[in-house]
Amino acid sequence: MANTVELWRYREKVVLGDPHGRVQVRPGRFISKFVPKITLHAAPYRLSERYIASIQGTDFQNTVVLAVRHRPDLDYESYQAFYKGKYYSISYITPDESNLVSYDLISLKLVARNGSTVNLQNDSEGGS
Repeated sequence: MANTVELWRYREKVVLGDPHGRVQVRPGRFISKFVPKITLHAAPYRLSERYIASIQGTDFQNTVVLAVRHRPDLDYESYQAFYKGKYYSISYITPDESNLVSYDLISLKLVARNGSTVNLQNDSEGGS
């Protein structure tokens, strides 16, 4: 990647977790819920609409691109993201290993269920 992301821009956090995690509410009773695994500092990253369309197609209205510090041991596809009160699926990853301070661009697609977006209030009621 030709561009660099300044360290001061990593002021937001994104939580990666298991979207199908099981949480015990009572002995013998489990519910399916987002279970956080990793918290990363992230920087919002702006890409041109042409670049996003070439990667994901033309549906980019509910897409967010974040720059996170490069972690070669992390498999992003096995997680779902929680960012700014909403749940996202990780749709595309652009790794960077070229610089001393390298970063990955992760493209997040808003998760919608039953015609509405899933947010923190819906998850706290036990529906996930």
